[in-house]
Amino acid sequence: MRKGVAMTDAAVLMMGMSAILLQIAALRELLTVFSGNELDIGITLAVWLLSVGSGGFLGGRMRTGNAFPLSFLAVALLAPVTFLGIGWIRPLLSLSLGESVSLFTTIITTLITIAPLGIVLGMQFPLAVSSTRREAVRVYSLDASGAFIGGVLITLILAGRISALQTAAAVSALNILTAAFLMRSVRIAALTALPLLLVPAIERIGALSAPQGVELIERKESRYGAIEVLRMRNEYSVYASGRLQFAYPDLPSEEHRAHVPMTLHPCPRRVLVLGGSPAVIRELLKHRPERIDFLEIDPELISVSLGILSAGDRSAAGDPSVRILSRDGRAFIKASPASEYDLVLLNIPEPATASINRFYTIEFFHEAKRALRDGGVLVLSLPPSFGYMSSELRLANGSVYRSLREVFGTVAVTAEEYGILAASDTPIETAPAVLKKRFSDRAVRTTLFRPEILTDMFNLLAVERVRTRLDRVDTINTDKRPSAYLYNLMVWADMQGGGMLRLLPRIGGWAGVLVIIPAAAMAFFSRSSRRAIPLTVLLAGSSSMAFSIVLLLAYQSMFGYVYVSVGFLTALFMAGIAVGGYTLRNAGHPLPRLAVLQAGAAAIFIIAPFTFGHEVSYYVVSALAGGTTGAEFAAAFQVREADGRARSAGSLYAADLVGSCCGALLASIVLVPLLGIHGAIAVLVVWKVISLTLLLVMRHENA
Repeated sequence: MRKGVAMTDAAVLMMGMSAILLQIAALRELLTVFSGNELDIGITLAVWLLSVGSGGFLGGRMRTGNAFPLSFLAVALLAPVTFLGIGWIRPLLSLSLGESVSLFTTIITTLITIAPLGIVLGMQFPLAVSSTRREAVRVYSLDASGAFIGGVLITLILAGRISALQTAAAVSALNILTAAFLMRSVRIAALTALPLLLVPAIERIGALSAPQGVELIERKESRYGAIEVLRMRNEYSVYASGRLQFAYPDLPSEEHRAHVPMTLHPCPRRVLVLGGSPAVIRELLKHRPERIDFLEIDPELISVSLGILSAGDRSAAGDPSVRILSRDGRAFIKASPASEYDLVLLNIPEPATASINRFYTIEFFHEAKRALRDGGVLVLSLPPSFGYMSSELRLANGSVYRSLREVFGTVAVTAEEYGILAASDTPIETAPAVLKKRFSDRAVRTTLFRPEILTDMFNLLAVERVRTRLDRVDTINTDKRPSAYLYNLMVWADMQGGGMLRLLPRIGGWAGVLVIIPAAAMAFFSRSSRRAIPLTVLLAGSSSMAFSIVLLLAYQSMFGYVYVSVGFLTALFMAGIAVGGYTLRNAGHPLPRLAVLQAGAAAIFIIAPFTFGHEVSYYVVSALAGGTTGAEFAAAFQVREADGRARSAGSLYAADLVGSCCGALLASIVLVPLLGIHGAIAVLVVWKVISLTLLLVMRHENA
């Protein structure tokens, strides 16, 4: 008997571990497919949760005797197929390298690829309850414990070592083994090695997805994202998490990115470069600086980048005056001594993601200013325009320009075709004649760059026209309210032909009201106990998932490497669910307890932003939020237990996950971009107040 109980408990643990491993692997792969925008985190989680919730609803209505063990075989079959499908999204859509994907296409393709797997995973929960004849809360806690184990595994062991497809194959094999144990079938157990043996064949099929004329030279799994090196003729393109980092050789860009910033400073002795192609070092050295510090957070990306350089460029990168460091640029600047550098060069893309946006906020500019010497210059590049600057691009660039002006005494701009901003606390010389003489006096030899370009770049009329446009923007870009990220999202929507995303800036501060009203209306019409508990679970799931998204985006803004930590943050959230659900599964007075838990969750939400400056606080808050979520589910199930264990478990599980789906979408697309971190949390607190009010009314009416 004990052996059978241990076996079913192990199966439920495997169920939770499989789900989280596949979820995080799918999230990482889809981030790569859709170019690493954090909006994809919300979309992927929303689709995943909706699929799992639908599966939970269906599973609660199934009565097949072997359905639970057979579900493991279904997971084993669908896991590798899902990741093969993800790899074929871009070629099937005929997307060229670097081409962005519209919001509608992103949602539809995500739904098609991961929904079948999600539905089967969702069916497992109610099937486990009915098959094992265990308490739903115990199954819920065991499932969450398995998810915790999986999250720790993928964070500490698997990430950066094996690919998503290999992860899926390993999960597939373990699910076959689990089904064999549950069904006591040696024949099924013999199939365990099959998914692992099929990986090379599936990888070869995936290699066929490369565009014609493009050769995949190398693919590396890094803790910070998948790195791919593609070659077309004699040019390499380096991608990280689906975003183009740089092309090599690209002499026009390398010369332009080096010589313009170096010429803007009268004597750049110490230079700090954040990101980009290490080939730019060759051009920087021509100005004979004392020291160049080149930073890139991902050591694997550094290794790959240096590996494709020519012998001459590798020699330049190895110059005694050059330090190539694997560090987070923002943390490095914050820890640097004051007045350390003459020039800080942001050699990174525009702030189209939260991780990049953190290098364009007013907080970062203060940190960079502290690291600059007297007369030091910070130089960055934003997307240029050619004759026409759309309102979205003006807002995106203008929010960065305005933030620079808040910190530095001088901000120089170039003509619109170049998109360069330079900031300093002392006047920056931009007279073309002076700059050309400065460049000439240094006797710098270039192949394509000519000092005459400086005349066009700093043409007075063109510069004034750009400055006038940017001066109209009064929005400041901050860590807690990433406005530049929002506006770049609007630029992306404009490039894709518009859509609902373009309406977001017009909604503005009304977003919170528009999100709160439907929740209040549903609560008003759901005062009966039959409806109130599922709605409470739905709102709890929605607010908890939205809070998790806010945590991820806040973490990304502050520390910039959520790709590494998403597994551990998720694991701690699931650990909290397991502990909260299991410890309070048999506590008395479930309805009052549910009301107290709503108030406790609201308190956690309110306190959390005051701790966001410390990295460890994100892990603590994630665990606490998970604990209240698990305890809420346990109390809600106790209230509804009389409805029938499996069916009630399935319906409440579905309500939790459908709510989580809504929370993921609203947080990533609406709340954080429009209201910022604090505004989004304020809305979630109001949701909790609505849910608490509904429970108090229900208790009063039942008294």
